[in-house]
Amino acid sequence: MLEKNAVLFAHKALTLVGELSVADRRVAGAIIDHFNKRTGQCDPGNERLAELLGLDARTVRRATSDLCSVYGLFSKVSHGGKSHRAAYTPNWKKLTAIVEDWDCRMRARREPINTDDHRANPPASTGRLRPAQPGKIALQTLRSNLSHKPTAPSSTWGDVTCDGRHVLSDRCRDLQLEEGGRRSWEHAKEVSGRWKARDGTCHGTAARAQAERRLDADLRRLGWQAHAYAIEYMDDVMVEAAALAEMRRHGGGLQLVIDQLGPRILHGTRTVGDRN
Repeated sequence: MLEKNAVLFAHKALTLVGELSVADRRVAGAIIDHFNKRTGQCDPGNERLAELLGLDARTVRRATSDLCSVYGLFSKVSHGGKSHRAAYTPNWKKLTAIVEDWDCRMRARREPINTDDHRANPPASTGRLRPAQPGKIALQTLRSNLSHKPTAPSSTWGDVTCDGRHVLSDRCRDLQLEEGGRRSWEHAKEVSGRWKARDGTCHGTAARAQAERRLDADLRRLGWQAHAYAIEYMDDVMVEAAALAEMRRHGGGLQLVIDQLGPRILHGTRTVGDRN
């Protein structure tokens, strides 16, 4: 007697047989779908299969022949006549064996792939003894990286030390605004925040944050016009230099800004005094 899930297992088996072509697999599935579980009748004609599957009749005939004679998944008894109908009997035993073999392999306990015998050993040409220099395109060794993009340099902003010394890299210049190459002080603090997040355990980070706050407060004490003027005309190089000068000495950042912007920022201070 036919098992309850025999038809379902047959469809599963057809997906697991690797030797079948796409046409063979589709024809086999269509034949299984024509099987009448109550009467056992299964006799779709070649023309019907070709019409249902959108295949050439010769392709269907070749597929049915291979399914029976080459792969042994069906047995066929020809009825003859104009419709070339044949009675197909699925090889339930073989189809069930295919599924059972798959299930056994699925349940089988496998050794971890990351063992001493199977550990990946990348060729020496893809490895590096030291990080890539900033701005230099290097070979990738990390699978999660996008293959069409170069690896990022090891430091986003340049070489940074825990005492706050910072050697700028070319990446800093990418942060300048398109119009006039200027950016605001608030933008500078946002950029600095991203830099600090990369080195949160370094004691120089706290000193950098305090220096930025002192410099911002000093600029505000000059008045709102002077503060706005500084925001307008300080570029990223000046922001970095002022922050480092403030870290070395209180008031050093403001003095550097005044030295760089000169009488223009002091003129803004006098204007503020006139308004008050």
